[in-house]
Amino acid sequence: MGTGTSSSKYKRKREGHKTTMQLREADEELEHSGNMTVEVHKWTTLPRSLKKMLQHRMNTGTSKICPIMRSMKKIVLDEADTKAKTQKSIVEEQKHTKREEISRNAIRMFGKLNLNYEGKVPLNVVNGDVEASPAQANLLNKIGGSAKLTKLCTRFYTKFLEDQLLRTFRIEEDGPDAHGMRLADWITEKMGGEGTPATDKGRANKREWQHIKAYFAPKRDQTRQGQRFQLDDCRTWMRLMFWSAREEGLDKFPMFWNWFLEFISFYIDIYQMTAPPYVKRDAAWSIKKDNIEKYLSDNKLMRDIIGVGPLPEDFPQG
Repeated sequence: MGTGTSSSKYKRKREGHKTTMQLREADEELEHSGNMTVEVHKWTTLPRSLKKMLQHRMNTGTSKICPIMRSMKKIVLDEADTKAKTQKSIVEEQKHTKREEISRNAIRMFGKLNLNYEGKVPLNVVNGDVEASPAQANLLNKIGGSAKLTKLCTRFYTKFLEDQLLRTFRIEEDGPDAHGMRLADWITEKMGGEGTPATDKGRANKREWQHIKAYFAPKRDQTRQGQRFQLDDCRTWMRLMFWSAREEGLDKFPMFWNWFLEFISFYIDIYQMTAPPYVKRDAAWSIKKDNIEKYLSDNKLMRDIIGVGPLPEDFPQG
């Protein structure tokens, strides 16, 4: 026992001496260099107890702080800033890679839907995301501009907020007019020709965050809390959106209709990768009045798709 205690005592003494030498080396470096920086490794190699003590003094602003203390404070801040920037860079790179993958998958899947491509306006995908283009801007102008999109999106959100499934995702307390304006601004900006309304209103990057909050919406089914949008969520959303577009007469513009189906296919894949094969089918759902009557008689719930997962025959091979 005595030997063990003595050995521990000498070990602590050696560590203390090592720490003193580290501080002395750093102090000498400061004196010679004339600046207030120290190599980061000199901070990272210090014992945790000493780091905590230094940080405590820096945070509380205790009396005189020697050059080495001021330097350590700068290192802590610089190290934190570097980590934050590195993490942000990693996240941005991951998002970029994911978007490129999504765009390839969505466009490949959309190409298998056998839609009428006559007079097609291409979806302008740049670096994995849709960006404004002259062709898309011209298309927007032909259907009536952002005013028409606002009517479409307001009509859609009127249905959305009454649907038994989708209304559980509601996190904003404003009505269909405000919801519709936000979505219309975003689509308008993606198409081009009328400026950047979503960005100008401070909502440039809020869409993803709003959807993440919707995953945890208090009224959502508890068994799905925190999960991404499921296939039945996405299919219900698409049916109501295309139904609204048809009521606004947008199906009478083949060029827009084809572009819009591809646009929805591209973005729905971000939230549920099994959804794109159902785009054409759900766009056609509202053609039959029987489907709409059944939906209304079922108290605005799409009972035929609730809880139904993707079937192998719904996915083209090859």
